[in-house]
Amino acid sequence: MTKKNLLLTQRDYDFFVDLYHMTFLDIDYLKEVIYSSSSLPLIYERTKRLEEEGYIRSYRLPILTMGHQGTSKKAFTLDKKGISEVRQILGWVDFDQRWTERTPLTIHHSLEMAMVKASFQNKQEEFKLVDWLNERRGFFKYGNDNGSEVIRPDGVVLLDHPKASKPFSFMLELERSKQLIEVTRNKLQRYNEYCKMQAYQKHIALEVNTPRILFISNKQNEMEGLIRHSKGCDTSHIAGVLFTTYEQIRKDPYGQIFKAKDSKDENQRYHLAEKIIK
Repeated sequence: MTKKNLLLTQRDYDFFVDLYHMTFLDIDYLKEVIYSSSSLPLIYERTKRLEEEGYIRSYRLPILTMGHQGTSKKAFTLDKKGISEVRQILGWVDFDQRWTERTPLTIHHSLEMAMVKASFQNKQEEFKLVDWLNERRGFFKYGNDNGSEVIRPDGVVLLDHPKASKPFSFMLELERSKQLIEVTRNKLQRYNEYCKMQAYQKHIALEVNTPRILFISNKQNEMEGLIRHSKGCDTSHIAGVLFTTYEQIRKDPYGQIFKAKDSKDENQRYHLAEKIIK
């Protein structure tokens, strides 16, 4: 018995566009964001059909976290027909399939960033997610000398607020567990130079005021280590440097979950756009 022609739905198109922006997605993201009203068996069946038809490809990734059921999980990326659909939707695409040839650690990092995006999409009264920039769109060369004068955030979230004339921008750094102190300080130095030069005014993907930098750590003790690493580092031109954990941002990204660099009370927790008391 031959299968019926696959008719794409709006949710499928949303899936392709999000895959284009995020490069990799998994079932957790699809269940939370794309096919939220569908059961898991239906989602598995739908992704199987999309893969058979050449819209997406899948990978099996080893599970890296302790206590997780199973030894592997499935991740998806765009295939040729999916890229063609995105081109029709957006009018233009820049998607090199070599970008999908990543190590399992890198793919897991991308999947975690996708779930951070999912968290910011949760509805609440004040803020509204107006755009999400992936690493490619967030990259910016602000200097003229060499390749070191660049910023390369893992993602940029733009949030609208009824009392703000322009969206708030937060440049996200999803940090690895054993990041060296010089890596953290070098990132902050480059962000500070970027803001000092007001390079965000030339950053074509942005139309914002001075951004804040948001560091996301896997664990509380790793977050505290980043805070220590940042002490004494000049960030005077940045609108604020915030720290939180992946677990906290998944639960309540708009809540009072952030510690702030140079806060008068180092234990005080802030909201995303709250003034930092120094």
